[in-house]
Amino acid sequence: MSSQGIEIVSNYLGVHRLQSYLNVTHGHLDQALELYKWNSEISVEVFKILADVEIFLRNVIDRELQKFNATFGNQNSWFESPTTNLYTIEILLGISKYVLKS
Repeated sequence: MSSQGIEIVSNYLGVHRLQSYLNVTHGHLDQALELYKWNSEISVEVFKILADVEIFLRNVIDRELQKFNATFGNQNSWFESPTTNLYTIEILLGISKYVLKS
């Protein structure tokens, strides 16, 4: 990237966003922008993995709650027709969140 391009990009990113990168590169703007680019690329890959983990976890939770709902004779979706026991768990989780915040 040309020195003019580096200046333009750094102006749009802003000093505050680039400051930690400038600190690491001892004030070398071109190196700071390369490091910023590398960090962005790594972040994209991490978020791809995180999205998959979120889906896997959500599916496991869904499957287990469906089984739990079925143990009380309710074959319907736990989300659309939860057993009273699921309501109790939801209330307890809500209370515990409130207590933990206090």
